[in-house]
Amino acid sequence: MGFGKWGTAVLAALLLAACNQTPQGTAGGGPVTVAGVVGGTEEAPALGGKTLVAPSGQEVRPGHVIQGQGRDEGQRIVLTEVALRYEAKGPIEQVDVAGGSLVVLGVTVRVDALTRIYEEDTDGERTSLTLADLRVGDYVEVSGVREEDGTVRATRIERKPASGTAPQEVEVRGEATALDPAAQTFTLGAYTVDYSGAQVEGTLEEGAWVEVKGTLQGNTILATRVGVERPNPSPANGVPAELEGPFTGLDLQAQTFTLGGYTVDYSGAQVEGTLQEGAWVEVKGTLEGSRLRADRVKVKYAHSGRSHADHEVKGQLEAVDPQGGTLTVGGQTFFTDGFTLVERRDYPISLGDLGVGEWVEVKYDSTRTNGQGYPYAVKVEAKGQRDTATLEIKGPIEGFDSQNRTFRLMGYTVRVDANTRYKARDRHLSADEFFGQDRTGAWVEVKGTLQGDALLASKVKLK
Repeated sequence: MGFGKWGTAVLAALLLAACNQTPQGTAGGGPVTVAGVVGGTEEAPALGGKTLVAPSGQEVRPGHVIQGQGRDEGQRIVLTEVALRYEAKGPIEQVDVAGGSLVVLGVTVRVDALTRIYEEDTDGERTSLTLADLRVGDYVEVSGVREEDGTVRATRIERKPASGTAPQEVEVRGEATALDPAAQTFTLGAYTVDYSGAQVEGTLEEGAWVEVKGTLQGNTILATRVGVERPNPSPANGVPAELEGPFTGLDLQAQTFTLGGYTVDYSGAQVEGTLQEGAWVEVKGTLEGSRLRADRVKVKYAHSGRSHADHEVKGQLEAVDPQGGTLTVGGQTFFTDGFTLVERRDYPISLGDLGVGEWVEVKYDSTRTNGQGYPYAVKVEAKGQRDTATLEIKGPIEGFDSQNRTFRLMGYTVRVDANTRYKARDRHLSADEFFGQDRTGAWVEVKGTLQGDALLASKVKLK
């Protein structure tokens, strides 16, 4: 089942709202439909290069898959209504770091260089993660694009705080099979869905594509809501639209592809870049029912990288060699190739565009090294100018010394003082709690100030 299964009642309402508006173009507060994957930054989410302003009380963040309505005000789109779509919310069942995937509620989720992975702690603070940080049993929310083989290409994975003994709500999309109206059950992948106590929206039938919400009890989902999805309704012709994300179903002969639940006709569009299956694009055009006639298609990312990261480092760029394809951060040199993604403010740049002294975040694959032993940089993101003495590093603790309260991390000796803060995923720790047991091998993220080959930690967070 493809990416275009959007037709819940909420989304229908969003699109039908456009029928009652007079097209005014895409400037000066005119109506616009938006769909696809949100880009930008955590502080300034965007779509199609325009900042998104979400309705009060709603969060729209990079990597979220959305569809909505709003007003195009030139440099920003003020959303009046928006629906977020998750492919799965629930506990992780399997993690395959080497293979770059995980399984959530029976759904295989593929991670690539463009996947944004975050953790939200009990204080609401978000920190970036890699696939290697995730564990079986972690509760995650997965946004992404459904591929033709049923797997999900993840665009955002967010790990949530543990809920204690209270059951957490799960959510999953998929094809309903083995429907038994008498027992009020059906099968969704490896799970049985009991919808006897659920609010059912739409007509359930064998093979229907559904969105299920409920609680997990063994291999049974006790559903509270089942939404039967259908194709997008047809809004009034002439409504401007902006789409962004990786597309599927490229048809070079018909000059069409699928993105955000719409068939995009690019036969009359200005195309910037080379279209190939899976490329990430920005599309501007006009809706004609569930078809979008594109005026402009811009290839933002020609590919999603060659690998996925298991480590990351954030700090001052100490050296860069565009010809040799290397860069150095935090005393560690990394190698790159043509598949390394380098970007600034959510847009691709070249390695030569990076400047020594600016702050960068490097996500890298420690299992892949070149002949000089340098690990492979999967993605490099320029963050602008910051305090050059500050460094953020993540990895397993070595040389743990509880008596002197030091440890080794990624080649640095980490020291602490009375101002150092300690945190686990779901709670704050005292210094005595942190150093009260052997943490050798534990994964931590440390933020601090460089003092020679030592790092004075301002924050130590167990991952």
